[in-house]
Amino acid sequence: MRKSVFALVLALTAGAALAVEPPKDTRTFPSKIGPVAFAHTKHLAAGAKCENCHHGPEQKKCSTCHGKEAKDKVVKFYDAVHSKTLDHACLTCHTKTVAAGRKAPVECKACHVK
Repeated sequence: MRKSVFALVLALTAGAALAVEPPKDTRTFPSKIGPVAFAHTKHLAAGAKCENCHHGPEQKKCSTCHGKEAKDKVVKFYDAVHSKTLDHACLTCHTKTVAAGRKAPVECKACHVK
């Protein structure tokens, strides 16, 4: 009986762990100054975790919550990416990475490629 319960718990835990699989492709975000290509695999290989950018267990697109304008307590998409103080912002993470002595793009043209 104990082995059966243990096996069931193990199977459910493993199933839950595999349920959210990160995209293996690059997402491109359009921009007036040049599109930004976001490579999930590159960020994961550098040590980033899904929750560093996504705010919960659901892996929604950024634009699902962050629009062109701020709404209630949700910052607009531009600020969610470019802020140097918001925990989940790209530029916050990149700035902290550079401060720690590692490489990360922090200039506009490094991410916005024409």
